[in-house]
Amino acid sequence: MPACPRCRSVVCEWIQAPDLAHLFSYTVVHHPVSDLIRERVPYNIAIVQFTGIEGVRLVSNIVDLAPENIRIGMELRLLWEVADNGIPLPRFAASSSPERFHAP
Repeated sequence: MPACPRCRSVVCEWIQAPDLAHLFSYTVVHHPVSDLIRERVPYNIAIVQFTGIEGVRLVSNIVDLAPENIRIGMELRLLWEVADNGIPLPRFAASSSPERFHAP
């Protein structure tokens, strides 16, 4: 069961995440761990921190930037991508990206 890392409480509540976040950290994967994703490399794994919500971070991907254009601290915008199985996935884009995505 998830618990607060500060007080160890298991009491939690869902809140609406803001649309804006900042890149806390990332890595770029260059070697596929499976043949199923061979054509997707290189890809990034990003840890983003939501603006205005202290301590909340999410592991995701930045979908609109080449690896060499990703910078720690950059402002990102939350978008939703629907996977092949119909499940919405939170992804991120550069906040200056003109493309807009909405939650399904």
